[in-house]
Amino acid sequence: MSSRNAAVEGTILSSMLEVRQLVAIDEAIFAKVDIPRGTRIAAEVPLIMLPPTPSFEKEVLEFCKTVDGITNDEFKEIEQLPSSSKAADEMRERGFVANEVWNFYKSKKLKNNDGTLLKGKKLRKIVNKTVNICIIYLINNVELGPHGKYGSGLCSLYARIGHSCVPNVYNSWNPTLQRLTLHAIHDIKAGQQIFVDYIGNACRTRMQRGVSLYAAWRIVCNCAACTDDAIDQLRYRMLLLDQALAAYEHGVSHETHITGVPKLETTQQALNAAEELVKLLKKQRLCGMELRRTLRECSRFAFDSKAYEKALKYAREELKYEMLLIGTETDHLKEGYYGAKYWVEYVEKEVKARVFHIHLYIGGIMGMDHHQSIVADKAESSTGRVHRPSDPPRISRRPVPVSELPADVPVELPAENGMANASHEPPPYSSPSDTSLEHQTRPQLPKGPQYYPGLPILDYRQYLPPLFELSADSTTITSKANYLSENAKALATLLRNLATVPPKPQIIIQGNRGRKVDFNIKLNLMNLLVPNDPKDRLDYLRCVSKDEVALRGGSDPGLKPDFGVDNGLDAWCDRYVKDSTSIKSFTLERVVSNFDVNWLEGQVRSLVASTDYKGQVTVQFLITHAKVVVHSPDKYNKLLTAITSPFSSKSKYEVVKAVWPFATSKNGEQGRRCVVQSEKTWWEEWRDPIRFAIGTKRQGWVTNEDKLECIMEGRGKGIKLIDWGSELD
Repeated sequence: MSSRNAAVEGTILSSMLEVRQLVAIDEAIFAKVDIPRGTRIAAEVPLIMLPPTPSFEKEVLEFCKTVDGITNDEFKEIEQLPSSSKAADEMRERGFVANEVWNFYKSKKLKNNDGTLLKGKKLRKIVNKTVNICIIYLINNVELGPHGKYGSGLCSLYARIGHSCVPNVYNSWNPTLQRLTLHAIHDIKAGQQIFVDYIGNACRTRMQRGVSLYAAWRIVCNCAACTDDAIDQLRYRMLLLDQALAAYEHGVSHETHITGVPKLETTQQALNAAEELVKLLKKQRLCGMELRRTLRECSRFAFDSKAYEKALKYAREELKYEMLLIGTETDHLKEGYYGAKYWVEYVEKEVKARVFHIHLYIGGIMGMDHHQSIVADKAESSTGRVHRPSDPPRISRRPVPVSELPADVPVELPAENGMANASHEPPPYSSPSDTSLEHQTRPQLPKGPQYYPGLPILDYRQYLPPLFELSADSTTITSKANYLSENAKALATLLRNLATVPPKPQIIIQGNRGRKVDFNIKLNLMNLLVPNDPKDRLDYLRCVSKDEVALRGGSDPGLKPDFGVDNGLDAWCDRYVKDSTSIKSFTLERVVSNFDVNWLEGQVRSLVASTDYKGQVTVQFLITHAKVVVHSPDKYNKLLTAITSPFSSKSKYEVVKAVWPFATSKNGEQGRRCVVQSEKTWWEEWRDPIRFAIGTKRQGWVTNEDKLECIMEGRGKGIKLIDWGSELD
């Protein structure tokens, strides 16, 4: 499995590869010749390298600084790189890249040849040009080292390689070479497309992988692992084993909501789990870093169990896969025995030392009585401490979460007299999540939603953006940021962003007799608006129609002006910005449509009546996070504005709504399709939890935990007549 160093210098395409134009994805990379397994396809120098940055804003700033000094030829080469059109369009619409680039060039105060300040069309041309290649960079860049330890880079060849959850090539940043290496992990026939794994986590189900891919690049994978149910079952088993090993190392796993994770209590059980995971990875031809990491665990657990020959076997197998994945240039992995080569050397040394001491001990028993004291000293030293780096934590597998654990755990050498206090444990080793061997993944773009297991797939940052305040009743967020009342494009972009998340509809059921509240329960209905598959969403943004009375500027509702239903947002924002009224506001309202609240209220009232409740029942459908209001800024101070506002003219714009349909049409209409489930289906699922909450006189939320208990334990089914007591109890 030796690495064949057919390196690509700079951005020159490897002689083994060719670019082909594809209708669906513009460009892709294919094998021009047969490529044997273990071949180094390329060792690519990035076109652009940025240092590690703590935030997105800093990353864009560093990018602007870097490209400000590149040549026109380099600029053109970046412009020719492909990018996901959908992801790029969304980033342009949101405007955050343009804002950061504009601020950078505005602060530079560029000048014309005559010494005058560069502005207007000339400045915007430079900004737009930089924005375009910055978006290309953000979509295509690769982290250099684990979690971007060495920064990030843009590579011409790598940017053209597609994704597969069963890749045939592995990519890794090699600090020794200062290049991004690409190695064939399977035999690749001439004409086959080259694939890498963008997300780099084989032990996840297709749904989990799909969420990550769509969130970051707006792409859907159609590889065998994402379309074959049998393969997904294997991946689910791998997930359980992966999380069992994580819990064994850290006491808790990342996917704590998953049931069926085996509990590992002994080193032998951990070894068995790791060995099973190795078999599953090999069965699916997953030869990436996950396999190499699991082989290290097998070796480590075997070492801990004193199965030294088995530990050596797994260590040597890990070395083979390490060479397959990254080659032989591993000087940067020597410290801490991170590299498999150095781990093998250590295990071999330990095995030889133990065999030697065993032979000495046997020889002493067979007649070397006059040397007993010498033999005793040697035997004692064989069970004492070895001269090695200080004791580490156990293997760091799949941290929980990764971002909260330290990278590069420091290795300390013991004092010279430290021999007497050590035990024969292996040297410190942290999994590739803490080293340069981790799979080099493309970073999550800031535009994508973060996945929270059990919650709808949404970008929750949009509920309270910077410079906004949330009202006490959680219905409205408000901002008086200057730029939103001065920049029409920024306002329109913001509103489109905030329209991508739904309001939070709730049902509140209260029963009271006089002043006494017997029960007051709430249920969250937001998940009924967001399907599991983002492609099934029905939400849309609309402006008022020409015959719809609304606040269109000024203080009174009216029918004028009219900019159309479909294309009016930009025009309305422009009108708002140009409005010279001293006190003005622009409102976006999130609304729910085609949800039959009357039918559902009837079911609730019938249920409460069946418990023989005689008090007053109130059923409310409350919507929180329903409004976004942009106010003109306080030009002087808040107190003065409060005093003068009753006497000042006001201009209100309430012309835009983000519509979140529950279904395609009203209840009872032919061909109706619900986004998630019908009112009837929801009621059948929640009827018993609601009955149980009412019967136990709940004051608070009814949640999935209540539904789970009703399903598992039958709670709520036996509750009919309830002793409500007197009003004074």
